Amino acid sequence: RTHPTTIENTNQTMDPTIAAIIAALSARMDALESENKELRRQKAEEQTAKSEDLEAKVSAKVQLASDGKGKAEKVYEQRLQAAEAKVEKQEEKIKALKAKDEEQEEKIKA
Repeated sequence: RTHPTTIENTNQTMDPTIAAIIAALSARMDALESENKELRRQKAEEQTAKSEDLEAKVSAKVQLASDGKGKAEKVYEQRLQAAEAKVEKQEEKIKALKAKDEEQEEKIKA
């Protein structure tokens, strides 16, 4: 038989079965606390990994968007240049037609 444990601050002795149950529960609580700490640590690591992954994805999307913007600007610039070239050709045609008109008018006057 084990020696009876004394309840703190009293002179009463504790039943050995109750003492064993308390010791087992205490050990179980310690185990649960360390398991809880480990789970929290793992969760924190997962959160860090998720946020790093999210950061990488956002960075990639921003890069794609800026690449897309650059391409869009190039296409816009090319279209603008093509339109300006067409306008210049039209202006040259108009000048040529005006010159012909003036020639015709001078021929008529002559």
